[in-house]
Amino acid sequence: MAAPKIVRIDFTVTAAGVMVTKYTRIAGPDGVRDVALDAPDLHRDLDLDWALAWCEAHGFTVRRWPTGARAFRGKPWPIRTVGEIKRRREQVERDARAGLLPGGFYWAGLDFALDC
Repeated sequence: MAAPKIVRIDFTVTAAGVMVTKYTRIAGPDGVRDVALDAPDLHRDLDLDWALAWCEAHGFTVRRWPTGARAFRGKPWPIRTVGEIKRRREQVERDARAGLLPGGFYWAGLDFALDC
């Protein structure tokens, strides 16, 4: 049996290193969705710029933000429901007003279905 095709990779920058989560796309009774292949892996010495350049060189589209990035193949796939998008946008607006976000109002232009 062939290994599952990786369609999305999430990178989250933490104080301890970069968390990497790989996803495949499956079809089920509730429709098509992305499913994590394994638990997130912590990479203490990962050069994020190198990893994202590798992803782009291997056919992934990359989106970046101050605390991480996402690489995906093909057309972007929404990863959040309408309710999750609304809650995330409201949280980012509160954090931005409080001055808690790196990158200032960069966050205002994000697509909350796909980014961050």
